[in-house]
Amino acid sequence: MGLWAISLLGYFVLIPDQLQINRLNATEHPSHHPIRRFSGANIAAIVVGGLVVLLALVGVFLTPS
Repeated sequence: MGLWAISLLGYFVLIPDQLQINRLNATEHPSHHPIRRFSGANIAAIVVGGLVVLLALVGVFLTPS
């Protein structure tokens, strides 16, 4: 496995930033109600993206060397 696998986990460092942005938005715009659920399009994009990543991983590990 190479360094590319570490890059798959790179979005975890953004979680504290997103939490801070959510807190800031809650104080600046208290009447705003954020979306708490995924839409059908969100779910479809997650499934398609997950399948692409899964196929890439399968291709890396099952390719004859």
